[in-house]
Amino acid sequence: MAHAQTSIGDLRKLFEEHPIPVISPETDNLISFAESSESEQASLVVDAFNIALISNDIDALQECFHMEQCYWKDLLAFTYTFVNPEVIARNITKLKGTRQCEAGWKLEDAVFVPATPILLLASQRLTRVKKDYEKQYQGEHLRSKDELADQLRRFISSFKLNVITSAHIQSTLYNKPTKRWIMKVRTPTVIFYTSAKHLVQATGIASQKSYVPSMIDAQYTKAPTYILPSFTVVRHDLSGQLARNHSRMLASQEPDRYSALAKAGFPVLDSCASDQALYSNSVEMAGGYYIDTGGTKILAQRKANVEAGVELVAFTETGLVFSDGSKADTGAVIWCTGFADRDACDTAVEILGGNKAVNHDYLMDPGEIAARLDATWGVDSEGEISGMWKRHSRLENYWIIGGFTQQHKWYSQVLALQIKAELMGILPEAYRES
Repeated sequence: MAHAQTSIGDLRKLFEEHPIPVISPETDNLISFAESSESEQASLVVDAFNIALISNDIDALQECFHMEQCYWKDLLAFTYTFVNPEVIARNITKLKGTRQCEAGWKLEDAVFVPATPILLLASQRLTRVKKDYEKQYQGEHLRSKDELADQLRRFISSFKLNVITSAHIQSTLYNKPTKRWIMKVRTPTVIFYTSAKHLVQATGIASQKSYVPSMIDAQYTKAPTYILPSFTVVRHDLSGQLARNHSRMLASQEPDRYSALAKAGFPVLDSCASDQALYSNSVEMAGGYYIDTGGTKILAQRKANVEAGVELVAFTETGLVFSDGSKADTGAVIWCTGFADRDACDTAVEILGGNKAVNHDYLMDPGEIAARLDATWGVDSEGEISGMWKRHSRLENYWIIGGFTQQHKWYSQVLALQIKAELMGILPEAYRES
């Protein structure tokens, strides 16, 4: 069954169409942080915005934005980004008029209760506790799997969550009239049914199924093949334009940094080039780049060889055959080819219990559910990340969360607020035009 997808966008093209606005020197000269601080000047803009919003003054709202280019993104109110001052002002005013507090506000004086007679200012470098943080907390600390697991256990305990482990989904159905999910679940001791209005798939994206190339003459393998996942470290989901411009600036300071690596045969992309953007690799390709942690030095020094632009097509008794016909002798092969489950459309059927067709029009089986999902990763025509953390354009109450740890921390709250808004009946209709 064909998947019903939203329009696919090109992030690099969107960067060129909507670059970071350039402030003229005349405007820059009007800004003086000597007379007022950055926070004071920012407060003036926010105050002007609030006054214009309260008075429903669309013209004043427009003046709060850069007229040549501006952006407005609200992950909860909208599922898309506005880029025009007039459109932003008109929609904010409309939203304010339709979503107000029904119970009203009551202003009272604050009552301050002293918790301790001792006041400690964080700005004083913890001088009343110690001179500074302990040495192990001063450097960059990489979280271990055990620390993450402990945090999950504390989370479950603190919020009294009902968690069932060692569970396998036998079947999943969506009841269209009642808009409820019905799942049959099996554990080592019992089989039971559960029903819910919202279903969140948090089973991992590009992390469970290894991509194993189809190889000819696999009988020549002498030992098990070890498959290691491709490891990526990507930026937080902020401004792709800023990230790209910053990478260009850093690359321009060391133009020959990877010249030796390129001569060794490693395909190097120049960050100074106008068509390169790390953020595009992150969200459109879900990888496709290598973070230099020292390995490139070994390649540049020719201590390890590189065969670029070819694929492995077959094993031999002594080594490998490449797609260009060349051969290489080797005693072991380690696949670092990443994962094959980066798109939830391809894995949802199996996760939901298999494609067990139903003969009732009011029920939706896993096959139809998967066909209605938006593709995972990539962007739509307006640059929004597709398929995760937000509503799907053709399926209600089904949510997918994935990505790396920083994205979990940020988008889990965004997703939860959207679910809460839907339960309260105030979540706007999904934007389906892109």
